[in-house]
Amino acid sequence: MNILKPNIEEIQFPKKTNILTSLVWLSAITFPSGSVAAALAPWPMNLVVFVTGSLPVFSAIWYYRYWNREDPNRLQTEDFRIQLQALARISSSDGKDVIVDHRASLGENPMLRDGGEK
Repeated sequence: MNILKPNIEEIQFPKKTNILTSLVWLSAITFPSGSVAAALAPWPMNLVVFVTGSLPVFSAIWYYRYWNREDPNRLQTEDFRIQLQALARISSSDGKDVIVDHRASLGENPMLRDGGEK
């Protein structure tokens, strides 16, 4: 792999998403840029820019507290919620439903299974 030009297929991005992921990313982008712009702007405008940049942060805090009260499982990752629903189905149906996890087959490497490189 060339360090200056990585192969996109080899890069593994984390996929830990929950209900607040997009709002937290918006906060991470707008708050620092709004703070810098507020420091450079004249008096009445810097207050407007700082408040506008802070809105996603305050809304992320508010939504976190809301989902923490209403449905705490929504704050978990999607994989966790799928596993939780699968366990709930198994326990409620007395084993009548069959749940197949197809993600395990996606991670197999045929080269490692056959003993390495040929």
